[in-house]
Amino acid sequence: MDHVTLLPAIFAWTVLTAIAMAMAVRWLLPFMSSEKLDKSSEKEEKIQYTDRETIKGTIVLCCLAAAGSALVFFGRGGSLPVVSVIKISLTYAVLGIACLSDIKQRLIPNLCPLILMSGRILLLPWEFITYGTGAVQGIVRSLIVAAGCTIVLTLFRMIGRGGIGFGDIKLLSALAFLCGFRAVLSTLLFATLTCLPASVFLLVRRKKGMRDYVPMGPFILAGFAVTIALGIG
Repeated sequence: MDHVTLLPAIFAWTVLTAIAMAMAVRWLLPFMSSEKLDKSSEKEEKIQYTDRETIKGTIVLCCLAAAGSALVFFGRGGSLPVVSVIKISLTYAVLGIACLSDIKQRLIPNLCPLILMSGRILLLPWEFITYGTGAVQGIVRSLIVAAGCTIVLTLFRMIGRGGIGFGDIKLLSALAFLCGFRAVLSTLLFATLTCLPASVFLLVRRKKGMRDYVPMGPFILAGFAVTIALGIG
């Protein structure tokens, strides 16, 4: 792709991600804030997302991730159908909200994977137009991959006695359903590769202990950005 068409493509992708993030902040965060933090408790402790600076930072982070991955992807001569660009922008927005929630509340709400899965279902008519009968095979494969991802990651959690939360498992399984096996495998790989050195750094600097919680959300976002930049999926 030459520089004349490269910049508009990057701009359009970034703007689409910003719009998706703005919509998530406008409608998703208030809905999440209306839920109880601990549904098993009788206390009316609500999930709070009132830190405007953190919200703004998350939006900027997602837009930078989208712009960076678009720059590398399109700069390498990559091309995507519109339906895939919509999926990617939706994923950036949801991962951004999941990242914010994981940092602030140490949880990833069920609404995040639900939105990813709903997005795939709502885009099915468009996939039929783009891919024809291949869309049926695609949705079946995605269901199998999502189920397999859930089982494998749950086994890892049981064997490792933690390490990955159920929120992360549900989010990655929904990502598998939306974007496919290669995308989720690559995202998990790069998320782990970025998480390990960051965790070692925090341990060395004594910012975290061996049993302290490290949010996985930001690393899943980073892993997804690298995946898209490399055109994997």
